[in-house]
Amino acid sequence: STLPVAFDGSCSGIQHFSAMFKDEVGGREVNLVADLDRQDIYNTVKEAVTGVLEASEDELAQQWLNSGLLSRKLLKTPTMTYGYSSEVPGMTDQITDEVGHAGVEFFGKENMFKACSFLAKVTFDEIEKTVVKAAEAKTWLQQCVRGEQKPAQWTTPDGLVVVQKYKVQKPKRLDIVVGSERQRSQYAVPTDAVDSRKMASSISPNVIHSLDATHIRMVALAASSEQMHSLAMIHDSFGCHAADAGRFFQIIREEFVNLYNKNVAKDLNADLSGGTVDLPTMGNLDLEGVIGTDYSFA
Repeated sequence: STLPVAFDGSCSGIQHFSAMFKDEVGGREVNLVADLDRQDIYNTVKEAVTGVLEASEDELAQQWLNSGLLSRKLLKTPTMTYGYSSEVPGMTDQITDEVGHAGVEFFGKENMFKACSFLAKVTFDEIEKTVVKAAEAKTWLQQCVRGEQKPAQWTTPDGLVVVQKYKVQKPKRLDIVVGSERQRSQYAVPTDAVDSRKMASSISPNVIHSLDATHIRMVALAASSEQMHSLAMIHDSFGCHAADAGRFFQIIREEFVNLYNKNVAKDLNADLSGGTVDLPTMGNLDLEGVIGTDYSFA
């Protein structure tokens, strides 16, 4: 069969942080614990947010409860992108885009931003309460690079050197005459100065993306060694032919365990801070148990 079958990570950003720090709480929410029914972190967050709204006396809380717009789907994108450093402003935009015209009709155009910002703040707080170790990990990574006036560089567990350098942008003005009309526009030119603010806000998603890519490369090499050469993979999605799906699923989990049996956090800390920043404490997640999970990648 040439039918492609894809296995997607269960909220991969949080999976990586949970495995990196052996966090059994976050790991449970993203299906890294064996012998459990399927866990749904998006629904967990939705239920937590609903509970906060029900307990709140804020008018906006009651409006959200009465809107018919509160759903797992609405909070899926904010939860999914949390591990990649999505914050309240970004979640506000995501919620606004998802509710769309229905939100404008219910809240009114003039109150739409306030309503979505309110829900984004509640959602962000409940995600952080649900996956505490991921929140600590994001703070740790930001501390590693905050205030530094130099590029950040690290080496992935499989040897790829990654360099992050965001430069301060200097605005320039273009003022020309085309025919008989004057045209004015602005554009940005990078300077040699490092944008320390952008460096801090971007380090977490870039580190996680580099680990996503590491996992994909490890899976590709392991699958290729077993004569599986027709692969379709991107980000946290692993695709193969249907005939290979059983063994391929096993390989995905085996290589995830192999990745995090390495001292990933310690090595990153050494690369990014010279080991001067304290690491979050390690938990008790049984990494080997990931091999026995059914829904870690599904």
